[in-house]
Amino acid sequence: MPGPHPETRLLVAELKLLRRGRGVLAPELKRGLGHSVRVLCGIGVEDDDATARAKLSATLSDLAAGLPEDLRICFTAAFALTDEVRLPFYLQRLEWAGARLDREVRTVRRRVDESLLSAAQLVAARRAGRPALLWYTSDLRTTVSVAGAEVFETRRVVACDDGVEELDLGWSLTPSRSGTTDVEGVQVEVIHGGVLVRRSREASARIATTVRFAEPLSAGQEQEIGLRIVPGGPPCRHYVCTPHGRCDRFSLRVVFAVPPQQVLVLDGVPAFEVEDDLVPRRALPVGRSREFAVTFTDLVAHLSYGLRWR
Repeated sequence: MPGPHPETRLLVAELKLLRRGRGVLAPELKRGLGHSVRVLCGIGVEDDDATARAKLSATLSDLAAGLPEDLRICFTAAFALTDEVRLPFYLQRLEWAGARLDREVRTVRRRVDESLLSAAQLVAARRAGRPALLWYTSDLRTTVSVAGAEVFETRRVVACDDGVEELDLGWSLTPSRSGTTDVEGVQVEVIHGGVLVRRSREASARIATTVRFAEPLSAGQEQEIGLRIVPGGPPCRHYVCTPHGRCDRFSLRVVFAVPPQQVLVLDGVPAFEVEDDLVPRRALPVGRSREFAVTFTDLVAHLSYGLRWR
């Protein structure tokens, strides 16, 4: 029979590291969290250790509740999730679980490993309704030069299966006030990480491209690509990322020639509301600043994240 999915194996590996020492009570907790655990728990870069600990404890406790009783006891002990098992050493917590289950510590160790795999499989089952991914974006960093009318994008992707050779990317343009777009005039250049092998007009305002890697990726392998995009046409009024699949982190920096009048944050809004003036938005302080930066984590597919200005 096939083994666990690569994402499941990765989550299990990160949970094994997390159970060491004091578990969820570890000092400087965020430093020891793996990427998969951060995404699972919704822990962002702005969260301090206390907030991260609360999110982690809530997520792991929820997973524990879905396990059989013996595995739930072992899982709870492994991470020190309840007051009665908040012991400083992992071995002490294993002994606590052994006393509850009337089992030797070496048996409890095996049950803990089984509980971690069961919990990771539970996560996968809850995601089962989502389309299978060949790859996903772990980090997207974009700089928009409004004065230079160009965009620089650095994207780190992770293969979800063996043999991933290319990825499809696309960009949509904002129509001019007359309702027209110059999709054919958009320039896309791959700076590093692959070569552009296909380009097409996917819709009246959308360009689609395919970037091929030098070598196929294996499951779990990362690849970073850099791109330069010159949209052409009239000056843009906003820039957003609207993922169609998994995107763990999106950082955007917009640079102006002169300070804008207003800069608004678009944090997970429907695409049709990006230009809606009636929807309240959080405004960034402007002053004399010509650069504005925001970061979003664990983006929801088909919602838009970014900045709007005037």
